[in-house]
Amino acid sequence: MRVMNLLGEAIQDQTFSDELIKLPRKDMHRLKIVCAVLLDPLSKVIGKLGPNEVSGALAVISDEGELHLTPIAATPLPGTVPVASIGLGANATVGDLVLLQRNGTVKRETPLSLGFTS
Repeated sequence: MRVMNLLGEAIQDQTFSDELIKLPRKDMHRLKIVCAVLLDPLSKVIGKLGPNEVSGALAVISDEGELHLTPIAATPLPGTVPVASIGLGANATVGDLVLLQRNGTVKRETPLSLGFTS
């Protein structure tokens, strides 16, 4: 519920919106937001996006109560950065991603493709 309350403000961020609009979606007027907790594996987050959605957004609240909203794609798409290229592997958690965003390794609004190779 807390994520939903913070989303209204966060979705207004022009930088985030600009990056999100670039990602193809089945219905450009709908946005699937996957809510996760820090300990969730990124691979689990991929599953939540679902087989019919190509892209959406990942929402998580950090330990400090800050909302992290990140454009995501279930498979590599033009304009996305593969999570492997920022040092995250198949066992990475959402918290690992938040740490990289917090320390500046990757910007929060950077669209990430969360597809992993086995």
